Amino acid sequence: MENHEPFLREAIALSKSAMEHGDEPFGSVLVKDGEVILRAENRVFTGHDMTNHAEMNLVKLAAQQYDTAFLADCTLYTSTEPCAMYSGAIYWSGIGRMVSACSETRVGRDRWDRVECAEPVGVANRRAPRHCGWPDEPRRRSRRNTSGILA
Repeated sequence: MENHEPFLREAIALSKSAMEHGDEPFGSVLVKDGEVILRAENRVFTGHDMTNHAEMNLVKLAAQQYDTAFLADCTLYTSTEPCAMYSGAIYWSGIGRMVSACSETRVGRDRWDRVECAEPVGVANRRAPRHCGWPDEPRRRSRRNTSGILA
């Protein structure tokens, strides 16, 4: 069994760093072969961009530096379960796995200064059925519109 705790704790430390910088408390790390290769924290307020969530910042960095074949063997660890939009971004980036420390529900219920998460609440593999809606089937790069204004 893998030990996710050190990587989850690093993501949580990044979330605390984001708060210290004046942003919302979210952090993410990308791991390959047991080594952290990228780190990102939330920059919504300091970056003046509402899409600068930690997971999205990490996905952007990963896409700039690595191809999808490399990312397929990586795990993204995040301090909090991402919303559907960023779960989709993680999926389309090709990152093979995601582990979240705290559920979105728990963060909404508890104050951040009291949240202590150590065990993963969610482990998601691209090859397995996903609770957040990732498809079980292989990714298809080309989509064909059969109705609507783009048909």
